Amino acid sequence: PVGSHSFTTDEITATINGSTRTGNTATASLSVSPGALGISFAKAFDADTVATNSTVGLDFTITLSGDSADATAISFTDDLNAFHSGAVLTSVDSNSCGGSASGTSTLSFSGGALTAGNSCTIGTTITLGAATGSFTNTTST
Repeated sequence: PVGSHSFTTDEITATINGSTRTGNTATASLSVSPGALGISFAKAFDADTVATNSTVGLDFTITLSGDSADATAISFTDDLNAFHSGAVLTSVDSNSCGGSASGTSTLSFSGGALTAGNSCTIGTTITLGAATGSFTNTTST
């Protein structure tokens, strides 16, 4: 987990000239930062304002830092209907993340892979329902 971690061994023991000797313990510390975990996730609509019952592009970008190991089994879901009543996935237009994206009112992505120091994008088009107003779209972690 993220944070500072201290690791301590038991006392060292050895037999020297026929006698058992006991020495000290050894301690080391390691600090794990969120950046070392390396994966970030963002999404963006291709327009700020759209008409009801129209389509809008929605891109998902995954980035893996160079100090991370490669990532596999990347997955997420996005409940489009919770974001905007009647919103559905119309198409997956591009996918450089591997894996597959599918669904109707909930977009599901699974099986993605990414090598350290790279980014990939899943480009989609969604069709909105008839509701008007401002809406916030939140994706699962």
